[in-house]
Amino acid sequence: MTARNADATTGAKVRRPSLDTESAAAYMGLRAGYLAKLRTLGGGPTFIKMGAVRYDPDDLDQWLESRKRISTAGQFKGTGRGRKPSAVTEAA
Repeated sequence: MTARNADATTGAKVRRPSLDTESAAAYMGLRAGYLAKLRTLGGGPTFIKMGAVRYDPDDLDQWLESRKRISTAGQFKGTGRGRKPSAVTEAA
């Protein structure tokens, strides 16, 4: 739990209000239609379905953090995942 999400005196988790799709999209700098597409296809942030779709800001922060890259080759920041460089072959 980060300091931002904990009460300074009790240490209890402080829950930020959930966001609707429009607000979540604005928070992340995306379009609402793109979030809707991600909900259908998968790969987007976790969402809550209670009649209407809602997003927990902590989940949005976590999803954004997971999208960080160190190069355009697709490697994730701080991990060994991503595309492997092509093998270099030597001529005999």
